[in-house]
Amino acid sequence: MQDFSYFPSMLLRIYQVTATLFAFSVLPLTAQKIEKASWELVSSEKELSIYTRASDGSLIKEIQIVTTIESTMQRVTDLLSDVPNYKAWVYKCNDAKRIKTTSANDFHYYVETALPYPFSNRDLSIHSTQWWNKETGVYHSHSVAAANAVPEKKGIVRVTEFESKWEIRPRNDGRVDIVYTALANPGGEIPVWLVNLVITKGPLETMQKFAELARVFESSED
Repeated sequence: MQDFSYFPSMLLRIYQVTATLFAFSVLPLTAQKIEKASWELVSSEKELSIYTRASDGSLIKEIQIVTTIESTMQRVTDLLSDVPNYKAWVYKCNDAKRIKTTSANDFHYYVETALPYPFSNRDLSIHSTQWWNKETGVYHSHSVAAANAVPEKKGIVRVTEFESKWEIRPRNDGRVDIVYTALANPGGEIPVWLVNLVITKGPLETMQKFAELARVFESSED
């Protein structure tokens, strides 16, 4: 375990580090069984709310973001499929690219998250699948870590535990409802309690930027 006591602003740095993880913040899972808890509201502003809850088998909390944005289903789903453009809206995303495309609704991609000194960057490869519910018109996306899809890079910590879900529902007023749920493990020596304390900052800024880009794209056709 490294001793960070000699860094004059280390507490601030740790906050910055844990905030970079798109909803993505956890340490190694343990065998301890934690009962699935109810979602707890931790932040709310305008039409965006953030919830957390204890997750089965993890010391880190699962996060859920619920929001309504001014956009269309097509614009939102196009954003999610445009992996190289993740750098424009995913908080602290240093690199993003597709590494394998099986079909329009099934692909693998790679992302790298930038962390400030003295922490190493994190990266992960992800398998993502999407589908539409024909009866409700709801779009679903499910992504899980595929740790061995690309070789590990020297000096970068590979994230091996990650899962996220998007549920996007059309409305009749020119907007869409979004529910985003995620649980991830950045690994390394970031304290669990501190990760949980600031877990909402990165996801919040990510979703705000996502909504902003969705509106920009939509308005560009007017």
